[in-house]
Formats: sequence, structure tokens, C-alpha cells
Amino acid sequence: MNHGPYGPEHPDITYVPHDYPEAVFDTGEVALNHAVAGSGSKPVLLLIPPQATS
Repeated sequence: MNHGPYGPEHPDITYVPHDYPEAVFDTGEVALNHAVAGSGSKPVLLLIPPQATS
């Protein structure tokens, strides 16, 4: 499945500038890059997009 010319090899069109700090969470099997926003006193919401399988 081809999702177009996106990904780490095309950072200029893949990544959108934003005002939130980014961090990486390493699950032990995969590293998830995420932006940190909101208040630490509120519940966490983590949205994980589906992964394509070939």
C-alpha cells in the first residue's frame, strides 16, 4: 500500500511545524514519537493511528 511521498525520507512534506514539545516513548518493541500538550493534572489521551501491513 502506497501512502504517497511521506515519511522520514521526506521530512519537508511529512512533518508539520507546531508549538508543542515532542518526546519519544519506547515500548521495547517500537518507539512512538509524540507531542506533549495540555495540563499534567488532566487524564492522558494517546491517539495511535493504525499501522499498515503489507
